[in-house]
Amino acid sequence: PTPTAPAATGLIRLRTVPPDAQIYVDGRQVGVGSLFDFSGAAGPRQIRIVSPGCQTMEFSVTVEAGGTARNLGTRTLTCQ
Repeated sequence: PTPTAPAATGLIRLRTVPPDAQIYVDGRQVGVGSLFDFSGAAGPRQIRIVSPGCQTMEFSVTVEAGGTARNLGTRTLTCQ
């Protein structure tokens, strides 16, 4: 059998306001309030941020393979 190459990965950095917001990458919860160098598959990723009483934020990013983190900064939800 031919060995398969490992999947390319990249890093994501992200903070949220409010700090208790749940962060999902491709439908999987991966953090609360922040991600620091979260390692995931390189390529297009769907990010969703939710917190009770706040409007859900959803957006797409492309994560590059390698050691440089994709810094998404602080994402502020609109809350009631």
